[in-house]
Amino acid sequence: MGAGHVFYCTLRNRVFMVKDKKFLKVLVTGGAGYIGSATTAALIEEGHTVTVLDNLSSGHLQAVHPEAHFIKGDISDSNVIEDICRDGIDVAMHFAAFIEVEESITNPSKYYGNNLANTFQLLDNLRVSGVHNIVFSSTAAVYGEPESIPLTESSLLRPVNPYGWTKMMVEQLL
Repeated sequence: MGAGHVFYCTLRNRVFMVKDKKFLKVLVTGGAGYIGSATTAALIEEGHTVTVLDNLSSGHLQAVHPEAHFIKGDISDSNVIEDICRDGIDVAMHFAAFIEVEESITNPSKYYGNNLANTFQLLDNLRVSGVHNIVFSSTAAVYGEPESIPLTESSLLRPVNPYGWTKMMVEQLL
């Protein structure tokens, strides 16, 4: 996160940035999970203000950084997103997804419901609230069975399970 003056993130060779702000107001969805809690800690260490939104279906309250503002709620709840964004959010970092490949095969509707439909609702609510800077946690599962390694961002997208498909579809939504 560098000096804290410009935040950059790349996704498929596109650069997203928030300029001219020393400190950001960041929404971290899934901030009670492993990646979300580690990201929250790094953001707070850099001096940013973090709001964590998590429904605790797979995350753990004790994983939430004590300096983060925690809200227990669902990413698809438009009232919750509107309330969070009312005071201004510079960037949303989205980590609230189900991630178990095997479970996605045995219970695909759970994955399409949360990872795709709920994320679509989140993105729409963020857009309506004026938040246009999004960092999305995707997965190598979007590449499926690779023909060659190492994978690059230009490797063919061929997911082979619902988890990979939902992540690829959200990339398309973005």
